[in-house]
Amino acid sequence: MVNLSQKRLRELTLREIVSAHLSSRSRIETADMILESCLHSAEDGMRQSRGTLLTRNYAPLLCGFAILDQLGGCYSDKQKPALPASKSGIIKALDHFCLYPSGSPESDAIYLLRNCLVHDSALSGKSHRGVWAIFRYDWEQPQAIRLAAIPWDGTAQNLKKDHVTWVNPRKLTDDISLALSNARTIERDRPADLIIHQDKEDILHKFIFWTPRDKIKKLFED
Repeated sequence: MVNLSQKRLRELTLREIVSAHLSSRSRIETADMILESCLHSAEDGMRQSRGTLLTRNYAPLLCGFAILDQLGGCYSDKQKPALPASKSGIIKALDHFCLYPSGSPESDAIYLLRNCLVHDSALSGKSHRGVWAIFRYDWEQPQAIRLAAIPWDGTAQNLKKDHVTWVNPRKLTDDISLALSNARTIERDRPADLIIHQDKEDILHKFIFWTPRDKIKKLFED
């Protein structure tokens, strides 16, 4: 990453702000500010919370889906086919950075799981196409998503094991970390291919925490 310590925050270019947003460093210093990317914080929360019994049911995937939504809303890979603007950020990120093609059963299942958790804190729900799914966790299975063998009609009395879509949260969050790593690699190695869909001010104010350096210094002095 380029050294930003000689520039004030308002002097940073769009590309420099993108570099800070995608940075794997816990904090970045400019001449007047300390910066911390929401992506970095969310990934830390995702990976830490999955190892704790009281937090691993919800927190890892909620952090992970926030990462995907942010990645897909901000960036795409020029070398991949463009997706319609109406597609959600998570679908775009899965397609461009996470190797789950848009429209694939796995991508659809991950997106439905995201909606179930984010909107209802639930592990079952119905897609916008009217397709029901019920999810359960299997922390030992080798793949992130194991699709249901047969469709489910959404009724409890008809539910069988073959209706369940099994999710390994550890593997899925590993895939999300890989998506973030892939975006960072594109930004570092072929920056011309990283398409930016947000303007400078949006990324700076929505997705980066910044604190004046003199405020940090005063805390230590006090």
